[in-house]
Amino acid sequence: MVQAIIHALPSSTHRQELVLLEFQGSFHAADDDDQTSSLQGLDIGQIDFQQVLFSSVLPKDKAILSTGHHRIEGVRKKLLKPLAVITKRSTSASLAMDLDDIQPTVEYNVTTLIKEKYVFSLRPRLVVKESLRGLTKIGG
Repeated sequence: MVQAIIHALPSSTHRQELVLLEFQGSFHAADDDDQTSSLQGLDIGQIDFQQVLFSSVLPKDKAILSTGHHRIEGVRKKLLKPLAVITKRSTSASLAMDLDDIQPTVEYNVTTLIKEKYVFSLRPRLVVKESLRGLTKIGG
């Protein structure tokens, strides 16, 4: 199971929130030498969040991730237990009476709570240009 956290766009009119994405599979990247390299800092692809009516009564949110020539659909699910995203901040106690007794303290700030995730459990679909559809390779 691969999990990725992305930030909302800074141009968004809403406050910035984190989104948890869960993939049933793995991502692989190759560098110029055709060997596996790290995914840290790489663009996975473009994600679109949309609301689709699966039934006439209940709307269901879904996300579509486009990466290269593949398209993966995910569904929003509520987490059983919310996740707290915290940041660590080191400070020194300035109220100490003795200068020798200054001890560093650590504070943790809660950045946000994540209550939902998008689960991508289906296999990716191949995206083919309209002009290339129906073409087949003949011969070896």
